[in-house]
This record gives sequence, C-alpha cells and structure tokens, in this order.
Amino acid sequence: MSIQDKIDSDLKEAMIKKDELIVTVLRMIKSALHNQLIAQKKSAAGEKSLSEDEVLKVIKSQAKQRRDSMAAFQKGDRNDLAAKEAKELEIIKVYLPEQLDPQEVKKVVQDIVASWGDGDKNFGSVMKQTMSQLQGKADGQIVSQMVKEELAT
Repeated sequence: MSIQDKIDSDLKEAMIKKDELIVTVLRMIKSALHNQLIAQKKSAAGEKSLSEDEVLKVIKSQAKQRRDSMAAFQKGDRNDLAAKEAKELEIIKVYLPEQLDPQEVKKVVQDIVASWGDGDKNFGSVMKQTMSQLQGKADGQIVSQMVKEELAT
C-alpha cells in the first residue's frame, strides 16, 4: 500500500471516528501533496500522482514546519500552541520512515569520515555523502552536528 493510499484510508477512518485533530492533519498533508502535484504540473502532463519519494519529501516538509513552529511557539512562551504542533507532528511521523538512533548515525558519519583518509575533509562533501547514504533515515540537523563534531577531531 502506498503512502498516499494509507493517508486516504486513515483519513476515512478518522472521519468515521470523528477525530478532528487527525482529520485536520491528514487534510493538510493531502492539500500539500495536491499543491506539489500542481506545482510540478504533473496533472497537465497526464500523471495523476506523485512518486513515493516525492510524497515523502512533502511529508518531511510538513514535519519540519511543525518542528519549526514548535520552536517558535516555545520561544514566544506559547506552550499551548507548541503542544498542538507536537501532537500534529506525532501524527505526521506515522507516515515517515523509521529514524536511526543517534549512535547509528554517528557510526555512519565516522565510517564516511574514515573512508576519506587524509584527503580533503570538506564539510559539504562529507554531508552530501552522508545524507545520500542515510536518505531520510536521519534528521539533517543531527547529521550536520555529528559531521561537524567528527571533522573537528
């Protein structure tokens, strides 16, 4: 079952259960997916849906928006709104791939840095290789922090 099919199914189920939060979040995701489809003009080209990678990219974007909003609300001392964003983020995370724990990410980073040997350990190059290897399995901010720490040693 594709991610879009799962979202549709879960939306119907949430509507039946009258779970307003889940319905709202899934409708926002569907809207973002639809907007992405329009932005890419795939509907005009005959394609009626996004690829799984494109869907994941949109969902990751929605999750990032929630994390950013949470941080802004917490900074503004609006914990009620931050809590709402946290609940929405938990719903969105259901549709994202399983994230690696920080120790596994650190091991991957160490292996990549070690594979460069004494050559040019450029932050951008290491990040590019690390992110392509982890491909959605780790948050970019965590990876960035670990690469910086590893290159500093």
